[in-house]
Amino acid sequence: MGKRYIALILMFIVSIAGCGSRDDSLFDFREQKKEMVSYTESDHLKEQVCLGIIDVPIPEHAYVSSWAVYDDMVYYEADYIDYLTDHEGKGAIEPTAEHRTKVMSYDMHSGETKILYQAEDIIAITDLCTDGKILIWEEYPRLENVSWRIKMLSLTEKDSVAETIFSDGDTEGELWDIIPNLGEQKIYWYDQDDLETNEHPIKLYSYDIIKKEIKLEKEGLDLASPYEQISIIDGKICTYEMYAPDGAKQRNFKTGSIYIEDREKGGKITLLTPSKIMYPLANDKFCIWGESYESDDELWLYDYQSGQLECISLEEIGGEFAYMLLDDLIIVSTRNGIWCIEPETQTYTNLLLFGEEYCYGHIWHALDGSACMQIDSSEEKISIAKMYKDHRS
Repeated sequence: MGKRYIALILMFIVSIAGCGSRDDSLFDFREQKKEMVSYTESDHLKEQVCLGIIDVPIPEHAYVSSWAVYDDMVYYEADYIDYLTDHEGKGAIEPTAEHRTKVMSYDMHSGETKILYQAEDIIAITDLCTDGKILIWEEYPRLENVSWRIKMLSLTEKDSVAETIFSDGDTEGELWDIIPNLGEQKIYWYDQDDLETNEHPIKLYSYDIIKKEIKLEKEGLDLASPYEQISIIDGKICTYEMYAPDGAKQRNFKTGSIYIEDREKGGKITLLTPSKIMYPLANDKFCIWGESYESDDELWLYDYQSGQLECISLEEIGGEFAYMLLDDLIIVSTRNGIWCIEPETQTYTNLLLFGEEYCYGHIWHALDGSACMQIDSSEEKISIAKMYKDHRS
């Protein structure tokens, strides 16, 4: 009886350990050969994606370089830097208070625009991000010895005033520009150590909006471009590092590791990849990434449910300029249009052809669950394509 009882206890301990290990999984695909998978065209995906065009009016002579969408609202900056610059040698235009950089809002239903914030000078404002309750952005004050600072504005409090919550001097990084992202009452961003002394120089930081604290979340990471934004979709944070073959120069990467951490439910998935890595994205269904910014005809896909890794050929749709996950679909921007890919059926369809009217741009994940990209700009407006999954189909 004693031995049997001990055996039962050991089985229980093993089962508990096994349950815990399912949350932290490692999958090694380093030896997998690249075999391109070609998808077929199908119109059925058009019924699954709702695509709308938002025309956002902009002030006269202003230029919009950053915007964010949440539900029926668009938030955007408007600056006059290009207008005030003397391009033709005829003399610069004398700036007035009207030319100070602004953060504005646009209501899609009412058509109303508002000035939410006006800077004290003519400065650059970029990387707006919102969860519908707060709005954050990055700005570069020219009159201060600061490379960047992050400001936050409440969208729910009446007469809210924008405040600086942290800036360049609050971390030890060297990037003069960061790309912040919002998630679960925290702001995440990448910063960089000295490239000469660090093999993997990228650090992931967070700022807790409630506690008002900065935390070093992770170090020893890499970026294929300093302008990549940290991927946060469905509570999944996706980071990576890359490896050079033995004896090769530091930046001559051939393989890498992708880390997918679930900040809501806990657990981590590590993918050891057979390829270089560029801008990985992860949600509840997939992890996708490209190989490099020089190669645009392929997209790697890891499917959680099947446990399979495949390399999708994008040659038929003209390669990729940008990509984004939208539930169980992939949205791809190319130089000729916006395309939708469904890995389950291995099909794709065109959602919008650009032609002469529209053009390609980067795709952003909005915290209302949609995917958005700017497709046009003029002196009077910018046009944004907003896409979301139609769950009724």
